[in-house]
Amino acid sequence: TLINELTVSNVTDMTNTNSESKLKTHKTSVIVVFMSRNCIDVLRSQNRFGWTCKYGRTGELKKYRTSEALKPYFDYRDPICKIKQDCWLKYQRNILENSTNVATLTLSYESFQEESDNWVNVEER
Repeated sequence: TLINELTVSNVTDMTNTNSESKLKTHKTSVIVVFMSRNCIDVLRSQNRFGWTCKYGRTGELKKYRTSEALKPYFDYRDPICKIKQDCWLKYQRNILENSTNVATLTLSYESFQEESDNWVNVEER
C-alpha cells in the first residue's frame, strides 16, 4: 500500500478550518480536490456573464437530474453550485475514498487568495 503524506496550507474543509494540515492516506497516488466557493458569489459571477439561465439551469442541472445515483442527495430547486456541493459532500467524496481508494480534499476558493498574485476580487469576478 502506498502511503502519502501531504502538507497543505490554508485548507478549509466545509466544516473545519486549519492553517496547516497533514494528510496521511493509504490511497493511490491520485487526489481529487473539490473547490468550494460561496454560492452567492458564484451566482453573482454567473449572472454577470448570463451563464446561470443559459447553462446552469439547463445543461449542468440536467446531468444531475438524470443521474439516478445523485438524485437523493440534492434538491433540484437549489442553485447548481449548491447541488454540486451537496452531491460532493453527501455522495461523491465518499464513493471516491471508500470504493475507489482515491484521496479527496475540499478546499475553499478563498484559500488561494493569499498565494496568488493574480487574485481577482469578488466584485470583479
